[in-house]
Amino acid sequence: MNKKESMEIMRTWPRMTKEDVQCADALFTHYLFFNTAGEVTASCCGKSGVVKSQALGRHREPGVCPFCGSKAIWYGKRFGKKGLKQFVPVMFIHKRNGTVYLRTCWMKRGYEDTLTPQTFYMATFSYRLRSGCAEMWENHCYYTRYHEEPKVDEYACYLTDWMKKHYAPLKDVTGCVSYHVIGWERLKGTFLQYVGAGDRRFKDGTYYDLTKRLMLACYYSIEMLEKLGLSCFVRDLMYGTVNKEIIDYTQKDPRRALGLNGAELKELQKYNDKVLLLRLRKRLLKRGYTESIESCADYLLLCNNDINRLVRMVDKLGESPGKIRRYLAGQVNKCGHMAYGGFPSRLPAWQHYVDYLNFCGDLELDVKDRLVAFPKDLCKAHDEKAKLVAAIHKEIQMRKNAELFEKRKKKLHARIEKYQFAYGGFVILFPLLEAEIVEEGKVLRHCVGGYAERHISGSTTILFLRRAEHSDTPLATIQMNGNRIVQVHGYRNECEPCTDNPKMIPARELYADVLDVWLKWLGKGSPRDKDGNPKIQKPKEIKTA
Repeated sequence: MNKKESMEIMRTWPRMTKEDVQCADALFTHYLFFNTAGEVTASCCGKSGVVKSQALGRHREPGVCPFCGSKAIWYGKRFGKKGLKQFVPVMFIHKRNGTVYLRTCWMKRGYEDTLTPQTFYMATFSYRLRSGCAEMWENHCYYTRYHEEPKVDEYACYLTDWMKKHYAPLKDVTGCVSYHVIGWERLKGTFLQYVGAGDRRFKDGTYYDLTKRLMLACYYSIEMLEKLGLSCFVRDLMYGTVNKEIIDYTQKDPRRALGLNGAELKELQKYNDKVLLLRLRKRLLKRGYTESIESCADYLLLCNNDINRLVRMVDKLGESPGKIRRYLAGQVNKCGHMAYGGFPSRLPAWQHYVDYLNFCGDLELDVKDRLVAFPKDLCKAHDEKAKLVAAIHKEIQMRKNAELFEKRKKKLHARIEKYQFAYGGFVILFPLLEAEIVEEGKVLRHCVGGYAERHISGSTTILFLRRAEHSDTPLATIQMNGNRIVQVHGYRNECEPCTDNPKMIPARELYADVLDVWLKWLGKGSPRDKDGNPKIQKPKEIKTA
């Protein structure tokens, strides 16, 4: 369509009626401007007069126009009126010979110059809707041009038959503006008469994305989809195509669009999760399993709506979903779990089976073998495989810890040589793993576990003070900064008595004999003999509480 043809359509576009103007004016907030002399000017009807002082309201108080009875707000004439300017988005609907015309615009009204202002319109978009064809025009200069009626100037741009080129989504149609609608009743008798606003109406009476819905209705029976409870497909058309695998949007008949017969479509109405049902049915159909709507609903209950896991299970086992359902139905009572109300639930059996198959994968067992895939006692087989997997993981973790221990030992050798110490029946140990520090905090019930990462990175140093004869039993924990002790604490930070410290003496004081000797040794540069033992004076027995 060339520019000349577009402008001819714009020139013959249906004009606003007197009813349209009245409905548009009603969307604005009306004011009753008054002064102390009782002179009142109403913006709703444009009339002026003198009102008794008893009938006057207070400034910004809601009231009723004394001339026409409309709702309005009292406003003192002496107050500034710049802030009373209003902008209202509106959509006008007209029809002519079976064609629906939409025009969206912004309406403006201000009170700086007069107390009974005229409404001005700024056209934004124009739409001509026919069955199978939706056309759209945009006014490029709408940001600055207001007129006495919503008209499109010579800069109007025809945006072609949008929907034929882009079935979905309608990305740039009217942006994100919600409009008040004037002329909704004019859709009666047209092909759009059954297209509602869906769930897109706001509390202020505006409709969001209504133009998109009406444009879609030129191509699809969206009212039928909504009657079937499939409004999600309408939103999909408007914003994306995530449901392409389960619906053919080019079909107007819902049965053809969804691949269902009349009986199946009727059965579908019984369930809430219609989209999940259809998606599961389509995915099973691709794998050669023709399942009824009722069976798919049962599968959803079985897998707690986790259809991806169910389909992966079907692929992994090479068995039909019906076989899996029958097997789990026989395992419900054996799992020993009860649902609310005392009735057996298949969900615990499903969770056990998912874990069991994962364990089989960890153990590299062939789940294609039916003896492996469907054990007689699922719970017993689950527990046996869980113990095997746990033992393997424990062994793997021990190997990893041993390897990590040796790597850390080499990397942290200098710090170990500096701090590790033995004297008077006590040892000071340097931990190499974060887990050791966390465990120390759990046993002594203090917060040293939070320092584990900083200790390994070298930003601080954590050491264990223990008795030489029980080097695996935590006694006290030391935090160091270079050669300076930051803090030393034992069980519960000495806030609670224990076997080693019944009098709750501060750990720095309780173990002062060994700690003082150790600090002096640190100050001398941590000297060691040829066997790697600390060079210190002859050790003596240290008495503690």
